[in-house]
Amino acid sequence: MYGEIAAGFFFLALSGAFFLESRGFPPGPRGSYLNSSVFPGTIAVLMALCSLILIARAFKPAASGDGTRDKPINRRGLAAIALAVLYIVLFPYLGFPVSSFLLLVSYAWLLQPLRKKWMDTILFPLIIVNVIYLLFRVLNVYLPPGELFAMISN
Repeated sequence: MYGEIAAGFFFLALSGAFFLESRGFPPGPRGSYLNSSVFPGTIAVLMALCSLILIARAFKPAASGDGTRDKPINRRGLAAIALAVLYIVLFPYLGFPVSSFLLLVSYAWLLQPLRKKWMDTILFPLIIVNVIYLLFRVLNVYLPPGELFAMISN
């Protein structure tokens, strides 16, 4: 219960910070309501609503007869969050292609049932990262290669 309340208030504060930060984005064309702050502002408002729902649900009495709402810790969920944090930390050094491939392979391995299919675990992330990379190249948006590869190429 207390963890849900704390998480709710944390994300409520975070959504407020996102919303205030999005107000500082440059305005769009004259007379247009759509500008660069609309999407992040909308996400911030939705995040605030979800935070309020989380806080409200924490105060709701438990449905079970014993009065507890605690569930066992989902280790796969915690591992997925840890992998996402590791991805954010390694992204500047490894760049988009390598760090995204490693993240997708890790997620595929983590979320598969007991029998791991190594072909699927490696092949699909490889295809997905290459398609995204090539699509961004066609759009003339260059994804960062990472500091490690910048040092190697010099």
